[in-house]
Amino acid sequence: MNRYLSALFLGVCLSSTAIAGCGDDRAEDDGTDGALRYAFKEDPRIAWLADFLLGLRPAKVLLICKSQRKAIGIEAALLERINVKVGLFHEGLPLVQRDRNAAWFAEPDGAQLLVCSEIGSEGRNFQFAHHLVLFDLPLNPGLLEQRIGRLDRIGQTQTIRIHVPYVAGSGEACVVEWYHRGLGAFETPLHGGDDYQTEFKARLLELARHAGENGPEDRAALDALVEETAAFRKALTLKMQRGRDRLLELNSFDPVVAERVLERVRAADADGFLRDFLIALLDHFGVRIREFEEGDVFLDPSHAYIEGFPSIPAEGMLATFSRARAIAREDIRFITPDHALVRDAIDLLVDAKAGTAAFGFVKSRTPNLVLETIFVLEAVADSRWHVDRFLAPTPVRAVVDVRGQDLTPTRESGALAADFVDGTIQRFLERPGFNAALLKTLVATATARAEESAQALKTAATARAETALRAEWQRLQDLAKINDHVRPEEVELAGRQLELTCAAITAARLRLDSIRLVVEGPNAGT
Repeated sequence: MNRYLSALFLGVCLSSTAIAGCGDDRAEDDGTDGALRYAFKEDPRIAWLADFLLGLRPAKVLLICKSQRKAIGIEAALLERINVKVGLFHEGLPLVQRDRNAAWFAEPDGAQLLVCSEIGSEGRNFQFAHHLVLFDLPLNPGLLEQRIGRLDRIGQTQTIRIHVPYVAGSGEACVVEWYHRGLGAFETPLHGGDDYQTEFKARLLELARHAGENGPEDRAALDALVEETAAFRKALTLKMQRGRDRLLELNSFDPVVAERVLERVRAADADGFLRDFLIALLDHFGVRIREFEEGDVFLDPSHAYIEGFPSIPAEGMLATFSRARAIAREDIRFITPDHALVRDAIDLLVDAKAGTAAFGFVKSRTPNLVLETIFVLEAVADSRWHVDRFLAPTPVRAVVDVRGQDLTPTRESGALAADFVDGTIQRFLERPGFNAALLKTLVATATARAEESAQALKTAATARAETALRAEWQRLQDLAKINDHVRPEEVELAGRQLELTCAAITAARLRLDSIRLVVEGPNAGT
């Protein structure tokens, strides 16, 4: 996919003066356009736009212009000519309304055209559309790059077609030629927009203001400006290329590693476990869930058992588990395993007191008293060291019996849970021989077994940290000898990270999270 249009369409070279002139451009550029009134009823560009939309149906078209007043005027003039679904997106609309209009444009049967003021050139993504109409051009090349970037994004599947309608001989025509011939800004990415604005803006405005007044002299002046701009661009591009860090670029992308990452992302997206798990978890906490045909879900926390359910606004939230859907609809939250809602919901479940202690029975030929424990191995350290890269909070399971035997290998969690029958501990406490001292002994034995397992985990984590961080530290030391861009502070920080990370892993501690006391025997539970 080409980033930008390979064959530029300069819209239509119209012959009319019923078009905003250079004075409007200057006013819009310096923010003094409050008194301007736009009437596009006789503007030939509106006639072209109407025919263009009719011939392109049902393809989506994004139109960007400079101001709110202009966007409103374009919509009004267009709807007088044809019946077409048009959405508006400008700073005068409430944020909720802007979101709704953008969502309407994203829907397959929604608006064919979205008319945006300049705020539509920043932050919003419309990569599902392939046609961009630039009703006017900003005098800052950086803004033009932003405009095209609304369509030129991850998820764009076609070559972007840029359409620039302008009136032949107008001031806008000068700006179009400067961008097209001087900067090549429609066909290729443009960098250093502020440099071009500083160097050429004043002269371009002056030429545009007097466009068509002096005939050949104006053409000669425009050609000279275009030629000078092209030379300036060539020099600036060369300067920026010399400033590139080739070593950094070579080490920034490994296609083999990238493909492995993409495969894991695709596999995670295709796995329906997250959706089923999160919906069941939210339902457990009383969050109401309404599902839609497109796979979207609306989460309503108003009846949840927890006041102010974390990560869900009080008014509710529209969410999706589909990456493609989330890319097309920015107003819908994309739920992934690392989304705050998933983390917060799991934290609520894990931190809840309910479910951390259980008592019951398992049928067995041999009578026994078994304690199943779950510890969590945690490393406490400053978050900036990212110790969890090597030792994330890890559950450690230990199963012991009243004789002190380690039954962890033989009492698998799934099998034990399948045979387990809930019981009432009050009756069991009445039996002779069981007391607090016996329970403490069982817990101490389980803790000792868990410590042995934890030590193995810490040793492995320390080895991983040593390998990764020491290699990074050594790389920085080697680079510092040949590259003065590597500061001594960076090398020192890398060594400190290695030291503190290994120390935090070594000092990681076990926290008892949950226990289950199990009575085994032929008559257990009866």
